[in-house]
Amino acid sequence: MLLLVTLTLGAAALAADGAGIPQSVHRQMLRALCVARGGDCEQDRAYCPVATDRRRDAVAARILVFRIGKDKTVVREQRSDGTIAVTVAYGKEGGLQAGEGVHVGLSLGHGGLSLGGELTAAAVATRERGYTWVLHDARAADALAESLGVSEKELGRRIASRRLPAPALRYEQGGVRVSGMLSRGSAGIGGALGLSSQDVAGTRTDARTGRTTVYVQRAVDGSLSLTHEGAGATGSRGVRERYAVTYDAAGRPVDLMVMTTGSFKLSVDLPNRLQPVAGLLSKPTGHARLYVEETHLDLTDPENLRAARAFLEQVRHPGAVALGSAVAVSEALRARLDAAGIIHARTYDADERRYGVDLSAAVDGVSIGGELSRTHEATHLIAATTRGLDGVWRTRADCLGRA
Repeated sequence: MLLLVTLTLGAAALAADGAGIPQSVHRQMLRALCVARGGDCEQDRAYCPVATDRRRDAVAARILVFRIGKDKTVVREQRSDGTIAVTVAYGKEGGLQAGEGVHVGLSLGHGGLSLGGELTAAAVATRERGYTWVLHDARAADALAESLGVSEKELGRRIASRRLPAPALRYEQGGVRVSGMLSRGSAGIGGALGLSSQDVAGTRTDARTGRTTVYVQRAVDGSLSLTHEGAGATGSRGVRERYAVTYDAAGRPVDLMVMTTGSFKLSVDLPNRLQPVAGLLSKPTGHARLYVEETHLDLTDPENLRAARAFLEQVRHPGAVALGSAVAVSEALRARLDAAGIIHARTYDADERRYGVDLSAAVDGVSIGGELSRTHEATHLIAATTRGLDGVWRTRADCLGRA
C-alpha cells in the first residue's frame, strides 16, 4: 500500500513542478498506515457545520425554595458535505433556588427591560434527550423541522408508527448546573449580572455505524444586560469544553476528541494551539464572533492509545463536580495531541436574540415566580482551517465554498 502511494505521487511529480511532493508523500504515507490499522483516516477531511439555526423554548417555575423547568430545542445544521442535520432535544431540570428581592425582567431581542432588584443562587439537576436526522434535501429538512413541534412522547409514537423516519443518532445526558444572578432596576434604567456553570456527562449512539461516543462537558457562562429609557444592550461570554471518546461497533476505542468553543474579540483570546492561524480566524463579523477548536487523536495508533488510557477512564466514569477543567489531561497525552492530533479550527458569525419574561418575588430565601423565554441563535461560518496528519495547516476551501 505504501509503495503504491509513493509510486502514484512520484508519477504526479513528473507532470508538475514537484514543489509540494515531499509533504504530499508524508501525508499520504500517514494516511496509508491509518488505513492499514483500520482507523478513522478521513478525519482531516471531515465536514464543517457551515450554518446553524437554533430555536429554544424554555419555561421554569419557582415555588418556596424549589425550582422546576423544562425546555425544547430544535436545531437545523447545514454541513459542507451537502447534508443537513435536524436535531430536537428535550430537557428537564429540578433543584433548589434561593433568592431575595422582587424582580421583573423583559427580554426583547438584543436588549430588554429590568425593574426591581433580586439576588438569586440555584443548584439544579438537568437531564436531556436528543434525536438527530441527517438529510440530503433542504425542503425535506425544513418539513421535518416543522413537524417536530410535539412532545417527546408523541415523537416516540410517530417514530414507532413510521410517520417519522427513525433518527440516525440519539443522545442522552445528565448533569448539574449552579448559577447566580444579581439584578437591579428602576423606571428608565436597570441591569443584571449572571454567572453559571454546568457539568454534564452523556452518550451518543449512531444507528448507521453502530459507533458510540461517551463524553463529558463543562460550560461556564456570564451575562450582563443594561437598559436605559427603553433602550437596552446585552452581552455574554462563555466557554464550553467537551471531551469525548468514540468506540466502534465492537467496543474498540477509535477516536478521542477535545473541543473548546467560546467567544473572542482579539486574536490573543484564541487558545494557544490556534495562534499559528490566528490571522486566518480573525475575520470581522457583524455580530458576536465565536471560535471552535476541535482536536482529534486516532486511538487505533498504539502509542496514542497508551497515552490516552487514563483519559478514557475519566470520560467513561466522570468524577464529582470540581473547579477547573472537566477532565485532567496528562502531559504525555497533551504532547500526543500537539504532535499527532488533527485540529479543526473555525470561526462563526453568531447572532442571538432572546424574547421572554421573568417574574419573581423572594423574601428570606423563599421565592415564587416563573420564567418563559424563546431564544433564536443563527451562526454562519466565516473561516475554517485544518491541521492534518503531517502537521501542516490548510485552509478548508471545501467548507468555505459552501458557507
